[in-house]
Formats: sequence, C-alpha cells, structure tokens
Amino acid sequence: MLVKTTIQIWKRDEKITFTAPPSQLAVSGPLNTTTTTSSSKSSSKTTRVFRVDNVPDTTLRFISAPSLSAMRRERLELGGDEEDEEEKKKKILELRINEAGSTAAQTRHRFGASLTPDLLRFSASGGISSLKKWVNLPKKDHAKSNWGESKSIIPSRPQCEYTTKQTRVAKTNSKTKQKRVVDVIKVEPVFDGVKMNEYETKLRAIPNVFSVNVDSEAKCVDVAVRPYVLAHRAAASLLRGRKDCGVRLSFISLSFSFYTTTTTTTTIEPQVKGSEISVKWRISEPHKEDLGSDSRDVRETFEVPTSDDYKEANTPDAFVGVDPVTKKRYELYPRQRRALGRMLQAEKGDIVFEEREWEQVDFKAVGIVAEAEATRKAPCRGGVLADVMGGGKTATSIALVATGRDTARARPKTPHFSSATLVLVPTNLTSSWSTYSRTQTHSYRITVSLKKNAT
Repeated sequence: MLVKTTIQIWKRDEKITFTAPPSQLAVSGPLNTTTTTSSSKSSSKTTRVFRVDNVPDTTLRFISAPSLSAMRRERLELGGDEEDEEEKKKKILELRINEAGSTAAQTRHRFGASLTPDLLRFSASGGISSLKKWVNLPKKDHAKSNWGESKSIIPSRPQCEYTTKQTRVAKTNSKTKQKRVVDVIKVEPVFDGVKMNEYETKLRAIPNVFSVNVDSEAKCVDVAVRPYVLAHRAAASLLRGRKDCGVRLSFISLSFSFYTTTTTTTTIEPQVKGSEISVKWRISEPHKEDLGSDSRDVRETFEVPTSDDYKEANTPDAFVGVDPVTKKRYELYPRQRRALGRMLQAEKGDIVFEEREWEQVDFKAVGIVAEAEATRKAPCRGGVLADVMGGGKTATSIALVATGRDTARARPKTPHFSSATLVLVPTNLTSSWSTYSRTQTHSYRITVSLKKNAT
C-alpha cells in the first residue's frame, strides 16, 4: 500500500516588518530652556529631550494618577486637607517617575503604555541626535558653584564620632590551658540622629536628573534632563575625600619618663578643588555592559604607555658596587635607565595624568541614558614598575632611592616627618633587598623590621 506524505519546510524570514497604526500624538525634539518645576524640589536649568503634544485628557489623567495620589497621602500624613486649593490651580505637574517605590513604578508602567512607542519612533528617526554629542559645560553651574561643590546637590555627610568601651574578657591559653582575664577596648562609631535626619532631608530634596512635566492646560508632556545635577555627581567622585578646608593631622608624642604628652597639629592644604574640573555631558543609549551582554561596548581605548620614549637617566653615583665576575662597576641597563628617568619625572610632577569619572542615569520609561564625564589633569606622582620577572625591578627601585638620597638629606628637618623611604615587601624578599642594597650601594642605613604574623 502506498502512503502519500506531504512535507512542509519552514524557512526563516530575515526581515520582519511591523506596521504601526498612525498616532495622533505630535512629538518634537530638544529645546534649551530654563524651567521652574512645580514640585518642592529646587529648580535648575534643564534641556528638553522630548515634547509630546495633542495628548488626550484621559491619557494625562491616567499617567498623573499615581503621583497625585502620593501627594494626597503626604498631605494627609502632615495633617492637611485631602484636596489642596493651591494644587488645583497648578497646571503643571512633575511626575514621580524616576524615584524608588511603587508610585514611580506605576507611573513608569502607565507612561510606557501611553507614550513610549511614539518616543521610541521619534528617537529612532534621529529626533534627538543633537543631544548624543558631547557638550562641554562652563567652569561653574548656573548658581556659580564649582563642580562637585554644590551644597544642594552634594550635601555634606555628617561626620561620626567614636566612643570607646572597655570590657573584661576571659581567655584561655591553647597550650597551657590557663585562663586569664584581659581588658578589651572596643571602638564604636556614633552618629548624631538630628544631623542624620537633616542629611536625609537634603538627599530627598536633590532634583532628579530627568523630569517629566504634565501640562493639563496645553495638553502636552515634556521630558527634560538636568545636566548640571549629573555633572555635580560626576565631579564629586573626583573630590570625595580630597576636598573640604584641609586635613588636620594630630601627632601625639609620649614621654614615659615624665608621663607627659605633647600634641602637635599640622594643617595640610586640600589637594583637589572644584575649579580644576572640566565636565561634559550627552544623551546616549544604554551601554552593552549595562544590558548584560558579553561583548563590551568600549567607550574609548585606554593605553598604558611604556618607558621607551623617555630619556635615559644616569646610573646614580651611589651605585659603587663592583660585579664580582667582571670586576666592573654596577651599571643599569638602558631599559632600566629609561624606567628610572620616567620615575624621576613622576616624582618631580612633570608627568601629567588625566583623572576621569563617569556618572550615568537612565530614563527607564524610554531607554535613554544621560551621562556626564568629569576630568581633571594632575601630576602623576606614582606608578607601577611592571617589568618582567628577573628584569631588575629591585635594582631600579634602589637606584631611584639612591638618586634622591642627597636631596632627601638636604631637606629641612620637620618634627614627625621623615625623608627616608619606606619599603614594604613580603617576607621572602627581605634578604634580597638587604643584599642588593649592600652590594650595589655599600649602604647599611636600610633597616628592615618585621614581626611575625604582623598584619
């Protein structure tokens, strides 16, 4: 018996075309404006990203409902009326869309269902291409504040105080099994509750990077970005821990023979200032690493330069050792002299390094990212001598110390400061360092002190 079988072969189509129904919404692009938000947060200069006109009243009420409900709850918690006459008069409402919590989540969901398709089509057609180029910002913001130093955007965190608590703990010797009581001092941080509450209030008052304003009278929705908020955040990363009005160092000298203490306080000037920082910003798409892809989106290539282009330094005069085989004076190899020359320039501050910090905030409702880059050029006074194993890194480092020996000894003596060089090495390298210093410099003034199980 014959059986007729029909085989259908499915072929994947390389191109899939979606046809969207025509939209009644009118989307326009960027426009530099200075706006004042209707929320309690401080106003700042904004740059428009999208503007959607001809939005129906039902859509405006739909996307505004979560924010209005949250405002009513806050008024009731503060003992106010559920309906505020002042709120009724306001025609512009800033949506709570980029904050944390259920209100922002609901607003993003409603905004995405109502407006996101039109905004994505407008963005894909190049409507916001002018904002995807880096824009350099002036040296100060619109409030004449240096970058990273705005008190309203980067509030100062309250400093904690430390308290000591002494307790007695019983310990048992593992070998002798003898018990003894020892005094243990615990140091615990203590924060001022009032100052921490004030700090939290300031954090809540920081303007959002993205703002979405609903104008019920003009029947439009504006999506804008505050680049100055983003710029202050990026610059603050370069200033964190290196600004304020100097660092006060206290040194306590103990004199056990007379049981007296002497405290010396030295003030060091701040190393970094906001006026030294340059900032630029742009609108971009989420980077691939943010999307979890294995293929990284390289923002730009960063190359670590070698010492090949640097001038060779002379072998220091302190190198008076003699090779036991050739009976000749120790000399550094050319590559070592080039590395030494570069290290000497770094110590003098002649090598300039550019520090960079990025700050990104995404507008989740549409899928765009606002990013700012803060840069600062400063002398690079340190580095990494990354030569191959056996390449003479120890000899080059000792040559660096030996070259600056006379300069260090000529410095005026200052209490609590030393011109000596501190070398930290693993325990298996202490003997080699001692041997190298003796054979190459004939100097015994290098003291290595180690304690077993030191941390």
